[in-house]
Amino acid sequence: MSPAHAFTRVDVPAVLARFHRRHPKAHVSLHIGAGGELVDHVRAGDLGIAFLGIPETASPKGANSRELTCERLVAVAVAPDHLPAGEESVTLGRLAGETFIDLPARTAGRARSGLAFAAAGLTRRVAFEVAGADYLARLVGTGLGVGLLPPSCTARLGGLAAVAGTDAPTRAEHLVRAPYPGPAAAAFLDLLDGGGEG
Repeated sequence: MSPAHAFTRVDVPAVLARFHRRHPKAHVSLHIGAGGELVDHVRAGDLGIAFLGIPETASPKGANSRELTCERLVAVAVAPDHLPAGEESVTLGRLAGETFIDLPARTAGRARSGLAFAAAGLTRRVAFEVAGADYLARLVGTGLGVGLLPPSCTARLGGLAAVAGTDAPTRAEHLVRAPYPGPAAAAFLDLLDGGGEG
């Protein structure tokens, strides 16, 4: 099973803990990686389940998937004393001159933000690349730059201000499963769908 970076709709560690209590002898491998690679592993039969956070328009092709949630990156996480923090909303144009902290190049999250700025005819400077939302937030908190995150991420981050991004990109989260999941993957899916609570 694999979650992509910054997956928010399902609390994967909590579900894994419940699954382990119910099936203590089941062997579970957890991998974190880029969405496209995870889908390829599911197609190849190397993974039973993958969780993806991808642009709304990038539904996994040729894979058995379902959308779990979709949200606009309406929150711009900034250090509390950073310039945009006192504003109620901000446009990409207003942010284009800021220093950005973002996910690595060639990841879906980075592409999503890059495409949004390009569509608006804007360029931006990404000075720091990090592997996940938590570390991104830590760097933002030092005042090194700003970052775009889903509201579900910023809601649990202390010490940061969140400003609505009026024309920010959208992000969807999908569950991708193998066509014929093995017993452990099937039991995990049952737990996700509300079966076997506790």
